[in-house]
Amino acid sequence: MTTAVKEKSELSLFVRREIDDYGLDPYEFRIYARITRRAGNGEAWESLANMASACCMSLGRARRALHLLKLAKLVKSIERPGYSTVYRLTPQHKWVAAECLQELREFINFRVKSPTPITSDRGTKNDSPITSSSTPLSEVIPLPLSEVIDEGIPFENISLKVLPQSPFTPQGEKTGEGEKVKSNRQILELSQQLAQSLTDALKPVFASFVAETKSILSEIKERSFLANNQDKTESLRRQRSKKAVLSSDINLTDSTSYPVKAQESSNVEEYSHLLEELARIVGESVESLSFNSNLTNALTQNPSSIEPAMQYFKQALATWKKKPGLGLFISALKKGLKPVPTKPGGGWGDWANEALKRRLMQFSQSHNGDIMVYFVGGIQKLWSEVRHLDWAEIEAMIADSSNESCSA
Repeated sequence: MTTAVKEKSELSLFVRREIDDYGLDPYEFRIYARITRRAGNGEAWESLANMASACCMSLGRARRALHLLKLAKLVKSIERPGYSTVYRLTPQHKWVAAECLQELREFINFRVKSPTPITSDRGTKNDSPITSSSTPLSEVIPLPLSEVIDEGIPFENISLKVLPQSPFTPQGEKTGEGEKVKSNRQILELSQQLAQSLTDALKPVFASFVAETKSILSEIKERSFLANNQDKTESLRRQRSKKAVLSSDINLTDSTSYPVKAQESSNVEEYSHLLEELARIVGESVESLSFNSNLTNALTQNPSSIEPAMQYFKQALATWKKKPGLGLFISALKKGLKPVPTKPGGGWGDWANEALKRRLMQFSQSHNGDIMVYFVGGIQKLWSEVRHLDWAEIEAMIADSSNESCSA
């Protein structure tokens, strides 16, 4: 006949009577036992998902059981951003009185809006999570401690200290404690209603403030725009007045003393249609172009280059990646540049002949199955890199390189 195990050190499970008689339901007791076993050094940090899987219960059920343990102050949780939560077991004198457990369960059910009580449902994976960790009790009565004997933990041989008797006793206070819980619940509901009322009342005020702010900003922007336009108009008026004064001075003096200025004025009138087209292309006013001495001098000195220069300028605007400005048109007038085919055609021979004809290439040589082209200005490029570029883009590349070398 097998003899029953009597020594506590030989028992496979040892449960203290304080936790066994505390009143936890099977799910809460199972989660508490799991945390107690894992907290070898006083702390356990197993994730809730693993805890629920090990205890053979759904994640929602495990979450609500753990929430009750925290509200009853059997377990303290410490959040760690980026890591799992740490759980610490609390001493018995901090536990909430066992009579409050059912109230805590009702509070948890109220928070998750569960149609069935927690004590009778095993739970499913679709259980709603606990969204609030606040306790409904403003004051809790610590669990009265009975006389604790030095039973110890048999498998660790760690003796328990005898804790002092709690001065609080729940006898005769059960009705008062329930009234406190109901009162606290009513206070919580009233505070939520008050917060919602304040939110509803402040929404129109905030909306009105936002609308008024947008109106003020729009008005400030409009005034700034009008002020800038007024400044530009005033500046243009002064320039016109200055131009009128200069014209009157020219008329009052000998016409032979200012042959260049008189010629410029007549040329500007002749090229008014050209200035209008340039103003539309470059986005400037006709008046500002008429006051541009570089442009007027180039038009006067190169009348035969106006049409090809304009075609060259339009082609550059349509083909260049970096859009040119008025300076390119003036340069085309002075240099007599003409439009070129959009893309160089033919193979290497045709391309090289055209590059030499345009005085863009100095010489070339083979390079790893390709051809290294040595342009004027010291630029070296593979033919495979430049063969698909426009001639205008190649000229601009060489010009930019020459400008950089001069500035250096």
